[in-house]
Amino acid sequence: VGSSARAAGTIRLAAPCAAPPSRGSADRPAAMPHYPDEIEYSEKYYDDMYEYRHVILTKPIAKEMYKITGGKRLLAEDEWRGLGVQQSRGWAHYEIHRPE
Repeated sequence: VGSSARAAGTIRLAAPCAAPPSRGSADRPAAMPHYPDEIEYSEKYYDDMYEYRHVILTKPIAKEMYKITGGKRLLAEDEWRGLGVQQSRGWAHYEIHRPE
């Protein structure tokens, strides 16, 4: 995983990608701020199979996420939606970016 997303409390979501844009493959967003006041969403980036997005959680929501998972598993869709993350259908939580 690249070091471009250095925000604590960041979850990463992916969805199947039928036809990615013609721009570079797996472009990653620039560094993101720590603990925003509201949930923040990165621009989408792509590889040949999926589109990806980083979701940066507020500090209280990140703490709630760690209460739910103990930092040891990914969130189910109903769990990340319950935390207030909003995405269209088809997205799945695939990675937790731990604070550095």
